[in-house]
Amino acid sequence: MPTKRKTLSLGDRVRALREASGLTQSVVAARAGYQREDLSRLETGSRTVNPTLRRVLGLAAALGVTASELLEGVGPQGR
Repeated sequence: MPTKRKTLSLGDRVRALREASGLTQSVVAARAGYQREDLSRLETGSRTVNPTLRRVLGLAAALGVTASELLEGVGPQGR
């Protein structure tokens, strides 16, 4: 029987990558062109945030992963 893997939200993946990199929300937000509050909302899921492709690309670059890795939940260590 195949094991079920929990699917993480984009916000969960952003938070996990940010924390694994030792970066603050302020640093990632600044690098990605976000306001820190918007990044916080994305990470916590407190409000529906639908980032544009440009924002996803910015977040991926700020976190040192590709957009595909960010969206699919694969980090640089999983390459």
